[in-house]
Amino acid sequence: MFQHLCYRFRKSLARVLSAVILLALLAPAIGQAAFAASPVELGFVAASQKVSESSLKNVKVRRTGGADLVFGASKTEVTIRDNGRGGILSFDTPTYFALEESGPIHMKVLRTNGFEGIVTVHYSLIPVTATPGEDYIDQSGTLTFNSYQKTFDIDIIDDNVPEGPETFILKLSDPTGGAKLGTLSERLITIYDKDNVSMSKPPGSLQLQPSRTINEADGTISLEVSRVYGNSGTVTVDYATSNGTAAAGSDFEFVSGTLTFASGESSKTITVPILNENNEEGDERFTVTLSNPTGGAKLTDGASATVITIKSNDHYGKLYFDTPTYYTLEESGSIHMKVLRQGGFDGPVTVHYSIIPITATPGEDYTDVSGTLTFSDGDSSRTFDIEISDDDIPEGAESFILKLSVPEEGAKLGTPSQRVITIYDKDAL
Repeated sequence: MFQHLCYRFRKSLARVLSAVILLALLAPAIGQAAFAASPVELGFVAASQKVSESSLKNVKVRRTGGADLVFGASKTEVTIRDNGRGGILSFDTPTYFALEESGPIHMKVLRTNGFEGIVTVHYSLIPVTATPGEDYIDQSGTLTFNSYQKTFDIDIIDDNVPEGPETFILKLSDPTGGAKLGTLSERLITIYDKDNVSMSKPPGSLQLQPSRTINEADGTISLEVSRVYGNSGTVTVDYATSNGTAAAGSDFEFVSGTLTFASGESSKTITVPILNENNEEGDERFTVTLSNPTGGAKLTDGASATVITIKSNDHYGKLYFDTPTYYTLEESGSIHMKVLRQGGFDGPVTVHYSIIPITATPGEDYTDVSGTLTFSDGDSSRTFDIEISDDDIPEGAESFILKLSVPEEGAKLGTPSQRVITIYDKDAL
């Protein structure tokens, strides 16, 4: 009997030990779910690797298979790195001119609009009319930024063969670390030959000044055409206006022609007449464009056309009286005149007022006055007084005209701009 009990005890103990061993083996499979102790950072460096806010809201850890969440480690901080903080990488100008005898030319790449972290960009040379190995040393590489700019050199080859200007393109590509390419990610480099006397100095690049705004009442606008990066030799360039929302003949006068720059000359002017019309309208725009440069000159990329905005007078308002007539008694003393401003309230504007006698006599029936009213930015009305003279002589109704004129700073006259004021005599009533 004792042996039988011992046998059953050993068998039960073996089962318990087996269960413990099995649980130990299965524990890693069942496990516990937990985030790493440190925050998680998600960085996106390409457009194809985007995570929306809604998708982040759906990031969850599910407890399955009997797993438990580790206390204190069931959530973590997720940081989305804005790839705009890596900055914009670009050249400062779209063109560069060098003499063959210059030797190495120094290229600068700028980093703007963000300086977080280390970023890189690849550069390479693309031949146009210049030949690698004959006119310049071909090269490519990667620039690493930990500040706002990087520089590198390109070797120009000097030979004794007279030749015209030759070009190649310096190109940026494949930014990393969250950086992006700017608008000027390519630069056209032109090599001028010292052995060719006529081309020993570059003729330059022609460009218009940036977009301009002009008031409709200004009459004309003058645009400067600049000759940059060289001014050797005589060069010409054509120009012409073209319609936008503003139309030639109603908003501005069409102009076209050819500008001629003498050797050493660096600036010319284009003048466009602006037409001041009375139609109700908003701001309108037209374009002035350069074309067909000669004499070896080029047009500066992105600066061969400019948009002109004609700011409508309607922004400044129309000035007028609220009624065309006004009646008063001789005994009234001062009468209060109000001039309204409607249809626009931009900026300060002025208007002149004066009195024109009809049957009333200045100095006897009223005090003659004239002056200028000034409306500040946002003002909708201005007032002034006219003195009426009271006498003891019975007389009939007498009248004079109060007139607005000479609106300035973009304002216009509305209707009515004249008011007939009639004085009734109390002694004749």
